[in-house]
Amino acid sequence: MRKLIFISIILVFVSIASAANEYKTTYTIEVKEDGSAFWAVEYRTLLMTKDELDSFENYSSLLESIYIPEFKTLMENSASDAAAATSRNMVVKEFTGDAMIQSTLTGKYGVVHYFFTWTNFARRDSNINIGDAFVGGLYLSKDNTLILLYPSGFTVDQVNPAPDQIRNGLIWYGLRSFGAGEPKVVLKKESLPWMPIVIVIIIIAILGIIYLRKYKKKIHTPAPRQWQKQWQKQFLQISQRPILWILRIRSLNSLMRKGGLYISQR
Repeated sequence: MRKLIFISIILVFVSIASAANEYKTTYTIEVKEDGSAFWAVEYRTLLMTKDELDSFENYSSLLESIYIPEFKTLMENSASDAAAATSRNMVVKEFTGDAMIQSTLTGKYGVVHYFFTWTNFARRDSNINIGDAFVGGLYLSKDNTLILLYPSGFTVDQVNPAPDQIRNGLIWYGLRSFGAGEPKVVLKKESLPWMPIVIVIIIIAILGIIYLRKYKKKIHTPAPRQWQKQWQKQFLQISQRPILWILRIRSLNSLMRKGGLYISQR
């Protein structure tokens, strides 16, 4: 069983780091809600001489054929040890990588990335429990960094040891040695605050009652029909002018038929 799995990972880069003046490794572990984790390992070294540039270019040309398979074997061994210790079936898969030279104001850097997915990395119950896969503990060299990202909708309930920084995740810096099962992190599902929800429901219910009462009152007091108003107006005019009765009666009959009424001309 491996004591410090990050030491195994670092060995992959020794061939290009031996002549460099500095190197830095960043391990980013993005834990998913189902307990799996996406790993991204970035190795960065300053290339100050032509020999170092040539060495990095040679490394890059052998990345797919030699170094990714070596990295895959190291992580498969680590996952096998973790599976035996935790009694969870674990698989490391989907290994990829790339290498590039980045030019900055401080010089040229050789940058290597390794990516893979680790299934059942975290233990799932009502929470997400991270750490038991690190059965032998972890080690961060000087200037190295461990970043632990977790899914949205979860908050950190427990963490040990405390991170050096919290910024879109939990961050630890080297030089540091973690104990077995560390870092240990328990993620808890966020719960919605119940009091604001209850208040909103009460307000909606009150507004609904008010609306229904106004609506019922409205439908029980219908406005007079338009034809009734017109009939009353014209009838008043005719009663004041009897000689117009015969001339107006036909128009009144036409109007009242729409309302179901009829006046005889006899």
